[in-house]
Amino acid sequence: MHALQVLRVTLRRLARAPGFTAVVVATLALGVGVPTAVFSVAHAVVLAPLPFATPHRLVRVYNHPQGNLETSFEASHPDYVTWREASRSFDDVAGYASSSGGHLVDFGDGARERVRGEMVSWNLFSVLGVAPLLGRPLEAADDVPGAEPVVVISERLWRHRLGADPDVLGRVLDVDGSRRTVVAVMPRAFEYPTGARLWLPVATAVGEDLLHNAQVKFFNLLARLGDDVSAAQAEEELNAVLDATTNPQVPPSARTEVTLAPLAEELLGDTRGPLLFLLGAALLVLLLATANVANLQLVRAVAGQRELAVRAALGASLGHRVRQSLAESAVLAAFGGTLGLGVAKLGVGRLLALSPATFFRGDDVGLQPPVLLFALAVSAGSLLIFALVPAFLAARRGLGPALQGTASRATAGRGSRRLLAVSVVAQVALALVLTFGAALLLRSFVELSRVDTGFSRHGVLTQEVPLLSDEYADPVRWRQLFDQLTERVAALPGVEAAAGVLLRPLEGPNGFDVPFTIEGRPAEEQAAQPLLNLEAVTADYLRVMGIPLVAGRGFTAADDAGAVPVVLVSRSLAEAYWPDGSPVGERLKWGGPESPSPWLQIAGVVGDARYRRMEEVSLDVYVPHTQMSWPLNHLVVRTRGEPLALAGAVRQAIRDLDPNLQPVDVATTAEMVSRAVARPRFNAVLLGVFAALALLLGAVGLYGVLSYVVALRRREIGIRMALGARPRQAAGLALGQALRLAVVGVAVGLVGCLALGRVLDGLLVEVLYEVPAGDPATLLTVPWVLLAVALAAAAVPARRASRVDPGVVLRQE
Repeated sequence: MHALQVLRVTLRRLARAPGFTAVVVATLALGVGVPTAVFSVAHAVVLAPLPFATPHRLVRVYNHPQGNLETSFEASHPDYVTWREASRSFDDVAGYASSSGGHLVDFGDGARERVRGEMVSWNLFSVLGVAPLLGRPLEAADDVPGAEPVVVISERLWRHRLGADPDVLGRVLDVDGSRRTVVAVMPRAFEYPTGARLWLPVATAVGEDLLHNAQVKFFNLLARLGDDVSAAQAEEELNAVLDATTNPQVPPSARTEVTLAPLAEELLGDTRGPLLFLLGAALLVLLLATANVANLQLVRAVAGQRELAVRAALGASLGHRVRQSLAESAVLAAFGGTLGLGVAKLGVGRLLALSPATFFRGDDVGLQPPVLLFALAVSAGSLLIFALVPAFLAARRGLGPALQGTASRATAGRGSRRLLAVSVVAQVALALVLTFGAALLLRSFVELSRVDTGFSRHGVLTQEVPLLSDEYADPVRWRQLFDQLTERVAALPGVEAAAGVLLRPLEGPNGFDVPFTIEGRPAEEQAAQPLLNLEAVTADYLRVMGIPLVAGRGFTAADDAGAVPVVLVSRSLAEAYWPDGSPVGERLKWGGPESPSPWLQIAGVVGDARYRRMEEVSLDVYVPHTQMSWPLNHLVVRTRGEPLALAGAVRQAIRDLDPNLQPVDVATTAEMVSRAVARPRFNAVLLGVFAALALLLGAVGLYGVLSYVVALRRREIGIRMALGARPRQAAGLALGQALRLAVVGVAVGLVGCLALGRVLDGLLVEVLYEVPAGDPATLLTVPWVLLAVALAAAAVPARRASRVDPGVVLRQE
């Protein structure tokens, strides 16, 4: 038979069984589409090589207190210069500094936009090993004070905002009020740090006072290891340089050290483990789908053995029967795989909508060639698995048993039931493992969402107000601005109060970390103290945010620049260092015991607030903005109604004060909390969908097997009922079969759950919050869910068994 004829026969056979065809194609579409969608994200974010030359030699340089790896901070620009010149273990060292709020860019078309950009050392691109798509890289002459201002832009910015202008090189853009010449366009694949769209030489983007101040830590460093140099060797050398250049008078509590880590760790963060775990879960869904199709194929093959035997008796060869079976499976796989690509495309969109905004290379997620190859491999693998079953039966069965009457059914039933039982047990076990993982992540997400943030989640509007103009370099000027701004906004209808803050809660994992010394404490105790999270605020900040005052007093207008310097400390800080009394009236200062910083009097104790991460409380200290030299960055507003309804009025009040000020990232505190739990929510929702699919596929598989078993045992059931068995006893045969299969599957699945717990410990150790990977409560609850699903799946076949008419059965015999 020619291939075209085989195809026509196959299509006719599938058209005569529309229910079977639809279920198989839909199951395959889910089995292929779901893993392909997840693989598209995992490939773009985690699996694809980093877009840098020899990325394994790239390391991040982390500066942190000696012996404290939990807290790290940036280096100063003088540190960068010293370490770059003194180190011999690196080919080169580069740095970058993110600008708060991005850069205000005038594209010359009457529109100004905030663009995420970085202030970088001139050699950043050469250290990463990336050449521009157009133009020249930055040069050393571009990165000195007073140099001609230049800018490098991304391919996306060039294409989307400048229309891919071929004459873009030499074009002048207004960036933060400075006219800068475009000298290069970076390739599309280049995006470092994540989300960057333009790059400025740091020496022409910040003042010389900041550039030469060794006390101001604002520069992130990365380096390229030299040939045959290990990270440990480079780390040892760099620490020796740090020791040699640190003032011997600096006490141990204020000394720092350097640790190196692969650049990939910074870029991927805690993304790798969860994404690979979710990809594994998606592949389990594929296995379930394939097992389900194999079940359906097996039932169909056994039911059609008599037809195959008749064809064989009429002269059809064994090769013909096997080819026909394989052709049917191939057509189903082709339809299912094609529809699966549509599911994958739709799924990618939903994944990106759910995913955190911090995914590295998130813009590159899509059905790229490697993803399409993955989909093809998945479809082909599925075909091989579920096509073997009917082909095997077609080749194995002889003519005699298939052409016999009642004996054939018994013979076919015993063999096929064993295969089906194994398949269903495997499906239940896999469904249990997926449901267990989803339940763990869901519990973790719920626990994290219930955390007391320490501030009001409702009725508060926040926004970043970057002070990029040199006009606000003078502390007196920016203090006046925020005083006027909070006064104007507080007077708006619907506003209860307004305040300014250095960094709003949950702005990100980085902040202002400061060492401190408590007056009168032993030097050995001071050496072990952690860094404090510093927040500068206006007087009404606690009221706006709903942070309670626990003891002492809050800030007032009297706490100005000429008054006694004061601070407020958080409850956790007070309990850690004054466990037996109140810290009110005690004094502390910034730096170590030898620091010349003035003593600050503790005026009060306030409640804990989650500033860095939802998962942990930091040790917070507040200073009045009138006694702070760094400008505030955020405005927070307490409203009487819906906060976002007042966003326009607040924006106008800001512009009325200074038309050049442009608030960015307007969000309620509820939105800030939502962002903070975006990644756990993504993990929980996605794995929850996989678990629901697994339960559905498991139920369908169990239903199909029980329906087939009831059909095979119809004669037996009829005879039992003729001898006096009641309908509920007949139904019990199906329910008992379902329970036996489910219990065995649950037992196998529990072993898999214990193994999964060990995997979770490695992959998701920082993802599960307040829930152990082998959580006993979850381990005891999930099996009951599976058993309930098994009973629900068995309900229809059980009812069918109870309605067998013994008279009809006996007449057929």
